[in-house]
Amino acid sequence: MKRAVLTIVALASAFRCAAGMPVGLTTEYQEDPVGIDVRVPRLSWQLPDGMVRQCGYQLETDGIEHSEVQSNMQIGVLWPGEQLKTASRHTWRVRVRDEGGWFSDWSAPASFVVGQMDGWQAVWIGHGYDNQPAFEKCFAVTGRVDRATLFITAPGYYEARLNGTKVGDKVLDPSPTQFDKRVRYSTYVLDGKIRVGTNVLKVLLGHGWYRVGAHAAWNFDVAKWRGLPKLLAELRLEYADGRVEKILSDTTWRVADSPVLYDDIREGEIIRNDDHKPLSGNPDAMARELGLSSRVKIEAQNHPAAKVCEEIAPERIVRLGDDSWMVVFPYNLAGWVRLAVTGQDKGSILRIRYDERVNADFTPAAHTWKYGRRNIGERGELRMIDEHFVHPDSARVLPDDPGAFQLDRFICSGADEIYEPRFTWNGFRYVWIKGWKGHLRKDQVTGCFVRTAFRKISSFECSDPDFNMLHEMADRSYKSNFTDGYPTDCPHREKNGWTGDAQLALETGLWNFEAQDSYV
Repeated sequence: MKRAVLTIVALASAFRCAAGMPVGLTTEYQEDPVGIDVRVPRLSWQLPDGMVRQCGYQLETDGIEHSEVQSNMQIGVLWPGEQLKTASRHTWRVRVRDEGGWFSDWSAPASFVVGQMDGWQAVWIGHGYDNQPAFEKCFAVTGRVDRATLFITAPGYYEARLNGTKVGDKVLDPSPTQFDKRVRYSTYVLDGKIRVGTNVLKVLLGHGWYRVGAHAAWNFDVAKWRGLPKLLAELRLEYADGRVEKILSDTTWRVADSPVLYDDIREGEIIRNDDHKPLSGNPDAMARELGLSSRVKIEAQNHPAAKVCEEIAPERIVRLGDDSWMVVFPYNLAGWVRLAVTGQDKGSILRIRYDERVNADFTPAAHTWKYGRRNIGERGELRMIDEHFVHPDSARVLPDDPGAFQLDRFICSGADEIYEPRFTWNGFRYVWIKGWKGHLRKDQVTGCFVRTAFRKISSFECSDPDFNMLHEMADRSYKSNFTDGYPTDCPHREKNGWTGDAQLALETGLWNFEAQDSYV
């Protein structure tokens, strides 16, 4: 009888394993990463449902089956395939064996793209004055391109556009670092997006943490790495006939006009969508002048990028006056709003102010902020946000329209257009829009929840709705405080990566998200 029971259990186990397959395949702890620059990447997977213990595994890399390895390792297994080369593409899959000797099915294939492994041939380009730089390169393609790979970085932020279309879905890229030690780059696969004939690659640059403009309590405006924005880019084209061509950032690029007239991570942006200025000369090769020495490491961004991960509809919109509206969202979030602008006069300015507090009648709370320089209370005390935010730097762009904390200005073109910031983010539930002509509809406003796009790996629900709500709020707080690849104390006034705050939230975060790469 005992033998019969054991036989039934073994058969059941074998059936489960044979019917199932490993899942959750990752390379360097990411799902199908694009742009890794390690010579021997680490592979990981999860066991099939029903398998209690792995006793062996077999890998297949790029169609080549390798011998079985007798091991229970399923995390950090070293790549056994061919040596990795710049811009190469690879696939792999795995099957596993249990202690009864039965193999699972092969997993679904995973993939990865290799980043820049050969050293950069491109040079840093910029220009020697502090405004909103943008650079453009026109290049001719003389045949069919099978593969196109872009490697790109800037020590502040960048947005790349190929033939008028934004490259990829990353925002606030790259994540900040200590810029006098390392800068992270991203890799984009542009297969099928290069056309025969003339192509245009245009890159807008933002200041980010590299050159903070507004004066605040933490003195990033005098950081030791501070420098003028600059760009490093290589576009690798692999033709159908075997040729390889590289479009490199160098002094043959042209200085272009940017729709972003001003950007700051705390003060916000001044945006004008109509690019009307002509190209205005060539950039300089400026790495040495701008303080980026050869000792600065340029390495792949090894964690998920910031993205618009959720789009949230307003809960209500309250009209405060003829041209003033308060948009109310259902809860606090980090990011910005996307605004479908219609019916506005050319040259009119929309002011979009983000906040977490309003008065009972939904008017802006005067005790949290105001336009202009230091906000002094009746007894001489500094008030709320302005205790940290000293004075706006954007006055040099709009001297007659003083800036404020978390305030964007959008200069309308008179046509139907979209307002959406590029190089800043905000913590908010309420958005005050001033200067809007006509009626503002809910379908014209979208809340963009921006965060590091790490994978959700667990969920929680119980019979107590209050406890469920507490867990949901903790989940949103963690996401809002992990906007751009590093853990922060808050997504509005500070945005600083305090280690104490990071440690306190660490356990909650790693139970709920696959965020370990962002702590490295």
